[in-house]
Amino acid sequence: MNARILIAAPLLAAALLSACSPGETGYDDHDDDHGHDHDHVEMSAEAARAAGVETARAVLSSPAEIIELPAEVRFDQDRVALVTPRVGGIVRALEASEGDQVESGAVLAVLDSRELAALAGERRGAAAALALAETGYAREQRLLEQGIASQAEHDAAREALEAARARTRSAEAGLRAAGAAGDDAEQGAHRLTAPVSGTVMRRDLALGQSVEAGSGPAFMIADETALWADMAVYPQHLAQVRAGARVLLSGDDGETLAETWIAFIAPQLSETSRTALARARLGDADGRLRAGQFLTARVEIGAAVEGLFVPAHAVQPYEGGWAVFTPDDHGFDARMVETGRRIGSQVEIVSGLAPGELYVVAGAFTLRAELEKSSFGDGHAH
Repeated sequence: MNARILIAAPLLAAALLSACSPGETGYDDHDDDHGHDHDHVEMSAEAARAAGVETARAVLSSPAEIIELPAEVRFDQDRVALVTPRVGGIVRALEASEGDQVESGAVLAVLDSRELAALAGERRGAAAALALAETGYAREQRLLEQGIASQAEHDAAREALEAARARTRSAEAGLRAAGAAGDDAEQGAHRLTAPVSGTVMRRDLALGQSVEAGSGPAFMIADETALWADMAVYPQHLAQVRAGARVLLSGDDGETLAETWIAFIAPQLSETSRTALARARLGDADGRLRAGQFLTARVEIGAAVEGLFVPAHAVQPYEGGWAVFTPDDHGFDARMVETGRRIGSQVEIVSGLAPGELYVVAGAFTLRAELEKSSFGDGHAH
């Protein structure tokens, strides 16, 4: 009997309400429709898919606690080379310019060098003197063995030979230091070559230019695919940041450009910034990263206490609060929720959504726009 009463009671109440006029109840059909429609977006499944709306089940999770640090992209210094002329000369030919891809050993420029020609001449003279000294010593050795030459004459010839050998070694060392070899040295041609493979980032030479040895780098070559991310770790975070920690790097728009891990943390603080250096190795992230680029590094420092976390973009501002969208048979409802912690790109839902419920994980902004558009169309602003 009690069950029948429970079933009949709502029917009786509905009959009583339908018998009353809108003025008597204070609740008319238009208000009833608006009370539901302004929180609901009518949308078919096909239209939702076309709009990029996707749903997921809410689950409990423990996202990693994150701290944000300033970061700068730099070239991996192990893959950067500065090419400096080893001898002075006049630029005769240029074989590479900014932006060119070069292989290790490739010729970048050729100088006409009097200095190199002089070194080559010194080597020729030393070689001739050595040949003469070797001949003289051999003669004195035979004469000494025959008892014709004195020991003093033999010793003098040996000293002359050693001096000629030393002069030859010095001349050859001078040419090696100048980076010359073979016919190039004889012709006074100094070839600047790439010590590593990479991209020519800078060239400070022009045809006909006179350059001096050690006057400064003529070329800078770097491997654009070998980059570092240098992060500034503040003293209050030093106890939390560890080598091996996961790092997400993003630009000004918040888009994640690269994922990496901290490889090294400097043991000392900078005297000027009073921060420690943390370094992570990067690839080129499909060309989206450039040396000198400033980014935000989101460093994971540990797991948070478990909660119901959803992506931040799934929670939309609505009517002075926050709402998530949940699907039904005819579209999507805007459900008001209370938010809690924000960890990285995740927001905690304290109330209004339960674990296991479906909610809109992608396309919530589109639904909110549709909801607000329909609300304004009814002459209401929220």
